[in-house]
Amino acid sequence: MVILILGISLLSVPMVSRPAHASSCNLTYANNTVEGCIVNADDLTAVTGQNVYLVACTYNTTWSTTADSNGYFSFSPTHINGTPCIVPNLAPPLTVNGVTTLSSNPCYFSQCNVVGYTADNPLWGQWAGDVPVTDSNGHSSLTIYLSPAQQALIPFAALYSNTQFASLSYQMSTSHSHTTSLSWSIGGGTQLQGSFSSTTTQAFSLTFNNRPNYQSYLAFPYYVIGYECGGTPQQTFGFSCSQGLQAVGATEQVPGGNYQFVRTQESLNPYSPPGNQPYLTCGINVPLGNSPETWTYTSTGSTATTFGISSTVNLFGQGVNLSYSEASSSEQSDATSLSISSTNGATLSFRLWPASGSCPTPNSTPVFSNELHVWDLSPAPDFSISAAPTSLSLTPGSTGTSTINLASINGFSATVPLSVSAPSGIGVTLNPTSADLTQPSASSTATIYVPPSTAAGTYTVTVTGTCNAPTCNPSITHTVNIQVQVLDFSTWASPTSAIVYPLAVASSTITVSSLNGFSGTVNLAWAVVPGSGLSCTLNPTSITLTSGQTTTSTLSCSGSDGSYTVTVTGTSGSLSHSTTFAVDVGNFILTVNPSELDWICTSHGCNPGMQSATLQISTSTVYTTDTTFTLVYGCGIGSPTCNPTWGTKPTTITIPAGQTSGTATLTVQPGSGQSCSTSGARTDCYTYIQIIANLNKASAAQTTLTLYACHGICPV
Repeated sequence: MVILILGISLLSVPMVSRPAHASSCNLTYANNTVEGCIVNADDLTAVTGQNVYLVACTYNTTWSTTADSNGYFSFSPTHINGTPCIVPNLAPPLTVNGVTTLSSNPCYFSQCNVVGYTADNPLWGQWAGDVPVTDSNGHSSLTIYLSPAQQALIPFAALYSNTQFASLSYQMSTSHSHTTSLSWSIGGGTQLQGSFSSTTTQAFSLTFNNRPNYQSYLAFPYYVIGYECGGTPQQTFGFSCSQGLQAVGATEQVPGGNYQFVRTQESLNPYSPPGNQPYLTCGINVPLGNSPETWTYTSTGSTATTFGISSTVNLFGQGVNLSYSEASSSEQSDATSLSISSTNGATLSFRLWPASGSCPTPNSTPVFSNELHVWDLSPAPDFSISAAPTSLSLTPGSTGTSTINLASINGFSATVPLSVSAPSGIGVTLNPTSADLTQPSASSTATIYVPPSTAAGTYTVTVTGTCNAPTCNPSITHTVNIQVQVLDFSTWASPTSAIVYPLAVASSTITVSSLNGFSGTVNLAWAVVPGSGLSCTLNPTSITLTSGQTTTSTLSCSGSDGSYTVTVTGTSGSLSHSTTFAVDVGNFILTVNPSELDWICTSHGCNPGMQSATLQISTSTVYTTDTTFTLVYGCGIGSPTCNPTWGTKPTTITIPAGQTSGTATLTVQPGSGQSCSTSGARTDCYTYIQIIANLNKASAAQTTLTLYACHGICPV
């Protein structure tokens, strides 16, 4: 298995190498000498034990030394004849932690201008540059900032399940050794190109599993180092490079490290996966109740994978983003498996990448590698919810039910919790309170109760199904409404009270109306408190209503003195409504005082003129409201054609609330139509006026006022 870093990208502006003219350790300043110090680029402490190489004297002569405990190194090379090799105006190449093989142009060796393939110390980076000798005594010194190795997780397998239906696994086998090579390169036109590879062989067995809707990769920690160039415009022996970070590479596995399962996120677009590898789009239907169907491909040849994974390290002061690829040529028993759970009766469209060959069937298995992405390209799994019936007609105090039906769409498979909301005055329960849609369909019963106090009207009950399970991402919510028509009827009396005299009839109209579409038969009955003294009748005693209809019945009551409350109750099934009618029966007496008015009449007229009398009506019952009577005037017996002359003729008389009598005053004198008789020189004329007090258009009491007029010789 070969893991390649496809490339690096610097996450900040490239850092130019620190000046190579100052030193942090003690120098000798000897003639014809290159000396310097190596310090940690991160914390500026001395770096000891690093191998340092210098190309001097000739283009193919390499000198080496090791930095001491202070990070100090020095070179004073000479030719065979003893003359110094370090002289003014030269710039000999120098490398740290690895040999650089150089030659003059043209390059006679295959590794010209290349940093060594293997770092001497895998825990440190490599540095290469030329050392300008500007001192007239042939002396040059420098400080080299060397970056320590960083740890990075190198992926070996990656599994991306992007659907609730797919489980994935990768099995590494001990039947052969896994050889991992890591390589990085940086383009950009520099003459110095860095390359590094580290080969490690390890036999192991490991199973890497991913559950549905889960993305992760299997990785091992490696040391990663960088290659820094400290070159100058002055070049010797054909050496050249641009200053700054040149290359990145991995050296070896971190001792004591373990394979790790790293959670990640899908970065690829299922509708346009990378074109460097093939993909399959397959319709798969795993029947309801079946165990998951699994397809396993065991490697039989070479594979190549570009992981959509990156990591970041800091080398020589630079943030470096690393990406990876993998290639294998000898892994003959590694196995990649795809398991699809029940699609709940639906054929779903899955995209598999990278994958080749045939779609999964009972007789064929696709070709997989150690990276596998699975997407469900079908319309999103969903569910539907409905109610049957969607409308209920109920009366107060009654109960009804509606069945809540749910169905899986596009392979939806989860348990859906159910909730209900209802307005005040409506009670609802659900049984069960969740729907198991791991089956194609499920149902719940909504029981709706209307309390007796609920007013007639239309009420909306809403049932909501919400899936917040991991398979529902984002959550899915659907609702259904049930209209509850509360049907009822009303009763009321008009008038609500009456005052009558004994044995007179007090009547009220009982109106019964359909509310919100009620239809049915309403039976009417009356009851009176106190229970004796008043008798009533209802006509009719049964009323049949259609939707929206209003009809009436007549209540008639009569009895002896007293105050009574009559309750009329309408009943239809469990529904019952009442209205009341108050009846007061009183014994009224109407009197006039004086009962006779007298006049003496001559040819010049009657004297006196208008006379007055007081009407009084009284009863033994005290009423809580004013009782007003209508006064009707007529001719009494003996005066068939009476026509008196009125001054004040009251039309009503009232007994105030809380009183037992009321009065009214009239003024009158004789007129035409008198009844006269003559005896000698004297004529007597009489007018009899009948006065009636009507209550509720019926006579409650009456009295007679006599008008007497004497003509001729009248008694004084």
